Amino acid sequence: MDEEVDSEFNTKYSPLTNRMMRLLSENSRMSVTDIASSLSIHRKDAERRLRAIESEFGLCYTLELNQSRIGLKSPHLVGVKLGEGVDIERVMRELRRFYVPQVVFATKGKYDLVIYANAFSKAEYASWDRAMRRRLTVGGEMRWDTSEITFRRFGFFPLTSRTIDLAWLPERQKAMLKLLNDNSRMTIAEIAEKMDMNYKTAVYSFKELLKTGYISRFTTLVPMRKEISVMAVFIKYLGMREDANIGINSSKIFTSDAENPLVSRYLIKASLLGAYDSFFMGAFDSMRKAVRYGLGAYRTRMRDIAKDRIVELGVREVLLGGLPIRNLNLKKEYKEHRSGLVSAHDTDENVG
Repeated sequence: MDEEVDSEFNTKYSPLTNRMMRLLSENSRMSVTDIASSLSIHRKDAERRLRAIESEFGLCYTLELNQSRIGLKSPHLVGVKLGEGVDIERVMRELRRFYVPQVVFATKGKYDLVIYANAFSKAEYASWDRAMRRRLTVGGEMRWDTSEITFRRFGFFPLTSRTIDLAWLPERQKAMLKLLNDNSRMTIAEIAEKMDMNYKTAVYSFKELLKTGYISRFTTLVPMRKEISVMAVFIKYLGMREDANIGINSSKIFTSDAENPLVSRYLIKASLLGAYDSFFMGAFDSMRKAVRYGLGAYRTRMRDIAKDRIVELGVREVLLGGLPIRNLNLKKEYKEHRSGLVSAHDTDENVG
């Protein structure tokens, strides 16, 4: 492992801070007492360090949701190249007319925007896709390349509260999910107050919500900041040797990380069907390092077995939703395809 990769940003903070970020990313509801115990420090020190992390990084507490379980059936990534002179504000107004876009980020490169979209049916997604292509081509040519997410090896994109509100779920569960999606560290007492119910009812409702499987993880997000360069990469496989094992080769890349990082080097890795076959995002100290170690590592590992069309994008800003910049053990998170065909059950657990 090359520790130079993330030395400027990821390792300039103390190991305790980085370990606390890992604990919160894995379970953002972990109590201060349990955090202190895990880090072998006093509770007051843990509380003080937690407040400092929240202030320094603008840490957001949110939910990683099982999107297929709450009814979303059509996860897609869309690369958009806008026509010359098209106003980005008008584009965002059009996108916000619909619940389907969950995350939108502006990029440098082949595309001006990348959209993570999900809908409650394939028909709803198709209707939105057609509507957006029709609306956004007015006044200029536009490129709209869409790919369905068929399997997530790790990572996620958060949902908007608007989408949760439209799910066919009991109203009390939706209300609690929206509160936790905005702040997954919210206490039961705060939830009870917000939902105008007594404490015991809130405890019971929370436990019942956990049983549904809607929540995959209570987690964190770090907003984009100037010290972090985020790269997004689309890949189209154009051909490979018959004995090539892409899974083994790619897992060696995407499970690598800095020693005790503040945030994980790789944020999301997914298999696609459509315009592209694969997608990943990474967070690095600089775009130079993103190109050298993110894309460069992929090219070095895969060059002998595959000829790929690669589209690399620098992420400029998040226009809607949030990016999954957090700290997780990538080796534990990485999911391999099972041998043979992936069943519908396997796909449902891993697409959203």
